[in-house]
Amino acid sequence: MLTHTFGNIQEAYYARVKEKGVRFSKREWNISTIQALLQYSESIWKARCTYVHEESHLTMETQTRVLAMRIRTNLMQNPWKLRKEDKELMHRNTRFFQRAGAKQLDRWIERVLVSMSIEQNR
Repeated sequence: MLTHTFGNIQEAYYARVKEKGVRFSKREWNISTIQALLQYSESIWKARCTYVHEESHLTMETQTRVLAMRIRTNLMQNPWKLRKEDKELMHRNTRFFQRAGAKQLDRWIERVLVSMSIEQNR
């Protein structure tokens, strides 16, 4: 909200200034000032939303998700690396890797790595 006093002040300023360059009327000045403030507040809000909602690629949870997906891709290309008893581990859908909690992902990774280690030692 912008008080009319600012428009009155701007109008008085125009009356005192000798130069007759580009001038706004009191109404035009009020409108352009309000538009500028709205654009500024919108840009600040967008920057805030981007900062708050953009996913950080440095979080431990994100790194765990990326690692789990890489392991799954590796298993799909090389199924022989996993024990026969644990083949169901590589058939998790992509949604699991996107939605599962960090602890579930850690457990899945640990089970897969143990299975791969056992298979490698055979």
